[in-house]
Amino acid sequence: MDDYVSRIRDDKNRKYEKVIFLDVDGVLNDESMESFNKKIYVEEVRVKRLKDIVEATQADIVMSSSWRHYFRLYNENPESIKDDYELYKMKQLKNMFDKYDLSVSDYTQYLETGPDARPLEIRQWMVDKANLRRFVILDDDDFWSWSWLSDYFVMTKRKEANYNMIRGLEDDHVQRAVKILNR
Repeated sequence: MDDYVSRIRDDKNRKYEKVIFLDVDGVLNDESMESFNKKIYVEEVRVKRLKDIVEATQADIVMSSSWRHYFRLYNENPESIKDDYELYKMKQLKNMFDKYDLSVSDYTQYLETGPDARPLEIRQWMVDKANLRRFVILDDDDFWSWSWLSDYFVMTKRKEANYNMIRGLEDDHVQRAVKILNR
């Protein structure tokens, strides 16, 4: 009996030791009009890079993106999504996650609206996670700079010399995320 209880406790303690807080737009896509015109909302190369982070760190994915509501619905009951646009995007994401054997372990909750809500939602999610040892935030928004979370943040947006914005998960972002999660 003691072995059984110890095994359950060990499994529970392992849950959420390392976490990737995942935004989608600007991380798993480049948010370009060209991509959106082609109806590419999730780019395979970027999902593959996310898989590289998960494999190198054994981290769980917690979705902090505005996509989280529809993605959760899609996983529970795809027929409940009546908006064809959202349904199409969720189907793309789910297909890519299935292809790379990725899954979302949990979702942050909505606390308020606006981009500044995300750091608060992540903090709230972490409140009762005593086993959380490492985490990284993958996002293209720069509202993290004011927060103590900035040391755990990998921004997937940068300006080129001509001031064009480049978005999406790149190899150098993968290296930085792995370093944060495995330090």
